[in-house]
Amino acid sequence: MDVQVRAFARVCILSALCVSALSATAGTYDTAAAKGVTWLLAQRNVDDGSWGATDDVKYVQTSEAVLALGALNQASPAYHAGLSWLDNHSTANI
Repeated sequence: MDVQVRAFARVCILSALCVSALSATAGTYDTAAAKGVTWLLAQRNVDDGSWGATDDVKYVQTSEAVLALGALNQASPAYHAGLSWLDNHSTANI
């Protein structure tokens, strides 16, 4: 797995874990979480609903992005498009 993919996955997982662990105290972290969601949504491939620049990393990066959005309670159209993309590109469908 590419170093950038691993780094992206770690950032997404750590972000989701930190935000979910701190959600009880929210307030202070709302702005940072909102900025993270904005950034994550800006990285999405609007044409197909996935995340990732190349086909070899799209599955991993889309999985991590959807997990992070779910952990932040962001059930937006982008979140659902990512879920749909993952469902249509699961290993059973490839």
